[in-house]
Amino acid sequence: MASITEAWEVLNSDDSFLPFYLPLAFWTGAFLVSKVRKIEFHDWKPLHNAFNMAAIALSAISLYFGNDNIFNERIPILFSLSYFSVDLVDCVWRRDIAFTFHAVFCLILGTFNYATPVLRTIRANSKACMFELSSPFLHRAKRTRQPTDFLLFVVVFTCCRIIWIPLIGKQMHEAGLIFPTDIRQILVVGFYALNLFWYYKMIRIVLDAVTQSKQEKSV
Repeated sequence: MASITEAWEVLNSDDSFLPFYLPLAFWTGAFLVSKVRKIEFHDWKPLHNAFNMAAIALSAISLYFGNDNIFNERIPILFSLSYFSVDLVDCVWRRDIAFTFHAVFCLILGTFNYATPVLRTIRANSKACMFELSSPFLHRAKRTRQPTDFLLFVVVFTCCRIIWIPLIGKQMHEAGLIFPTDIRQILVVGFYALNLFWYYKMIRIVLDAVTQSKQEKSV
């Protein structure tokens, strides 16, 4: 029991980078395996769902305790940075421009979350990790190709990104990071714009489906 407590104290300390290096080794290994086995890393749904669930769980724990002595906010920050470091490599490898921007935004914002004391205090990174609630619904919609699953994804995306991102920006503003002049707020706006771009495409799909359904009924 003492050894477990000591190990946790090391992991939870302010100078330990194990929360970054340990998952980084895992994500890097998974990326290399995907290349050897000819698997598309970005389509490896169980792997990415595992990240989503782990990131959400770590962030929820951090928000619940709100005390770095019990559960350091560094843990979810470094965990997410390790994932998006490998994700960026994959996006560049695939020449996926939109998701490359997404990975870059996540890395830069995550670094600011780590380096800015006020963002650590309000646990901005853990709140931002709740964006990932939409990802499992996206993976399911892609797998089933069912309209109801896609519509559910759009609803969750609306709540945890389109509504939630401005609320985090508001909290940052109230904490002293003044909108719109603070560089961190500008980056949040850029990240939000990327999500609005995706949201526009989603709404177009929904509207096109509704229009097609009406046309079929009128025939």
